[in-house]
Amino acid sequence: MMPVLVLLVTAAVPQDSDRLKKFERSVASDRDDHKRSGDDRKRERQDEPSCPDTSREWKPSCDRTSSDSDHSPAEFFFYPFFDHGRRFEKYPFAQEGPYFTDDGHSEKTVAFHLASTAGWIEPGLWSVGAEGVLSWSSGCDVRFDVVHFMEKVEGGVDQLTLTQAQLNFGVTPDLSPVNFTIGFGVGSLEGELVSETGATLQANLEWHVREPVSLRLYGGIIGFEDASVTDLRVELGIHRRRFAVTAGYRSLISSGGEDLTGPTLGFTVYF
Repeated sequence: MMPVLVLLVTAAVPQDSDRLKKFERSVASDRDDHKRSGDDRKRERQDEPSCPDTSREWKPSCDRTSSDSDHSPAEFFFYPFFDHGRRFEKYPFAQEGPYFTDDGHSEKTVAFHLASTAGWIEPGLWSVGAEGVLSWSSGCDVRFDVVHFMEKVEGGVDQLTLTQAQLNFGVTPDLSPVNFTIGFGVGSLEGELVSETGATLQANLEWHVREPVSLRLYGGIIGFEDASVTDLRVELGIHRRRFAVTAGYRSLISSGGEDLTGPTLGFTVYF
């Protein structure tokens, strides 16, 4: 299904819109055109309220009380490395569980799924993407996502790539058809006019509604030096044992006002 979509979009009549270039310009740092002098930056820093040195310890505010310092973040950072009882079925809707389970009959402590997608934004502009997710017994997962945009322009093909790597924490009960995670990570945007890297925050909900249907809602934001990009996804999945076909919508919205939005088709396999 995906190859057919890509071929159809590739054959479409190109529009000389340079939409990828517009998106890149809305995210790119203004280091060349609007660079402020060092004196201006110094004056701005002098006007800002000063906080104690926090280079070695994170503090939420300048007036942090002594009692706050008693709460160590160690438990949060070591949480992913402990077994908190989550178990998995072989694949969604297998046996008695929807996939996320703590039933004694399952000894599966690690699960992995790999998805590929193809998307269409407008004639001559399309995308291909891949996502891998490794989940384990703490309720956490590591997610790697890359989406590559291509646009037919005069003289060739313009390209833009968004890459994200994330660590997420599960916040729903283990024995549940819903898996809701929140987390953080790092993202990069690479194109002819832009090369940016920044931190990411995201939330992801997977709901195995009823065999064979699942629903996914995803929202994330990547903060770059002078701009940010919001990544929104909605997907409907139809499952058959280890495999699923997905149809959805994905939108990348830059804080500069440009967006790359369109429908997607995909295929997922569970291990």
